[in-house]
Amino acid sequence: MTTTAFIELNNKRRKELTAQNEAFYKDIMLYVRGSNVDQRAGEELLLELLEHLIDAQARGKRAVEVFGIHPEEYCKKLVDALPKASIKEKAALYGSVLSFGGMWLFGLLGAAQLLWPELQPSIAVSHIAAVVLVMLLLPGTVLTLLKKSLFSTEKSRMENMIWAITIGFTWLVPIAIIYFVPATLKIEGSFFLYGSVFAGLLLVHVLLKKFK
Repeated sequence: MTTTAFIELNNKRRKELTAQNEAFYKDIMLYVRGSNVDQRAGEELLLELLEHLIDAQARGKRAVEVFGIHPEEYCKKLVDALPKASIKEKAALYGSVLSFGGMWLFGLLGAAQLLWPELQPSIAVSHIAAVVLVMLLLPGTVLTLLKKSLFSTEKSRMENMIWAITIGFTWLVPIAIIYFVPATLKIEGSFFLYGSVFAGLLLVHVLLKKFK
């Protein structure tokens, strides 16, 4: 069974859980998926845990009775036993994030060039480098905060913080970089150039998503 098939079956079978058990299992699922593990092995483990929980639920048990009152420790032991993510998987993740960041940056420049050509929007190598640095920091930052929010009584507040940071990274930071980072090695752009780069990055992003 492929990784995608495991994910699709997981999504289908999760509907059989009660709201309380589904919320508990969701934290386990996010913990495993947010860890540095081989994706297929992680999804296979999650499906096994889900099937185990569904069977227990049919006997009247709650998730906390199945996985214990310290689910984070339980998950950590399971994750530690799984194979780590390969270099290809990590490269696909960071490549996907970088291509998305680049799409937003060049899409913004292309739109500005088309709608307000008198502004003569341009970009520099220093801007691109800054965006790359920011986007490289994004996955690790989000995953770290996400794992800290799981199994927490302050989960809602942490989730709001994660959402705000993600929005800031992907939407506001690229704009701030263009305006505030000094332009070094300026590139004279055009709508055709920005549009071509955007289309190329979109193709890369789609291919990487399929690879994952």
